[in-house]
Amino acid sequence: MREDIREDVLRRLKSDFRFKERGQWLQQGTCPKCNHKEVFTSAETPWVVKCGRENKCGWSATTKELYPDAFGKFNERFPATTEDPNATADAYMAFVRGFTPSKIKGWYRQGHYSHPRGNRTTATVVFDLDRTNGIWMERLVETVRVTEEDGTTEERKANFVGPHKGLWWQPPGMAVEDGDEIWLVEGCLDAIALHMHGIKAVATLSCNNYPATMLDALTTKDVTLVGRWTMIPPARSTPRSISPGPTRKDSATVAP
Repeated sequence: MREDIREDVLRRLKSDFRFKERGQWLQQGTCPKCNHKEVFTSAETPWVVKCGRENKCGWSATTKELYPDAFGKFNERFPATTEDPNATADAYMAFVRGFTPSKIKGWYRQGHYSHPRGNRTTATVVFDLDRTNGIWMERLVETVRVTEEDGTTEERKANFVGPHKGLWWQPPGMAVEDGDEIWLVEGCLDAIALHMHGIKAVATLSCNNYPATMLDALTTKDVTLVGRWTMIPPARSTPRSISPGPTRKDSATVAP
């Protein structure tokens, strides 16, 4: 996190939550949901603020959600260059999502999104499903408001290119071996967070996208699939079953 952003965020957090500073942590902040003094965050990397009463409350928020103005104008502040073509995407992944880009280098690339009726253009974080055939999902670094022909508006935060039905995204280099437990989550960012904590995970990209094509490729593997969303397979497909997985209160903590 850039020092000027970090200092601004810390100043606001201390004022709003009345934290006590303890070493590298801010602790005993007042939770806006349960009103207990259990909120904490890292003073070094304050991108996520959480209530410690995870089972009884579970409140959490990113500092981007709390103070969006402190993180704005990524396209202007972190423009891509010939020497650093992923500069904007790296800044978004680091400052907003809390990842260390050097640890996941090559897992994404920077793209660009524009719409003829959009209010802006923006850099994107592209996750390739099948780059050879031009299939990917991209997270928009800054939200684009699209005005439809009938005057209605839509806030777009993501975009799909190519037919992704039946596919999933998985961290590059993730090998699937007999005996593995693989988590099926919806978002690429969730899959990355779980993988960074030693849990093999793939992203289905949508709760309605049953990844039949990818599951068919696992028919020779003895693996356990854990799903956080209920997905009903097509009648013609009979892949191995997917267990529902733990409830949110029992699930692993992942980056927002």
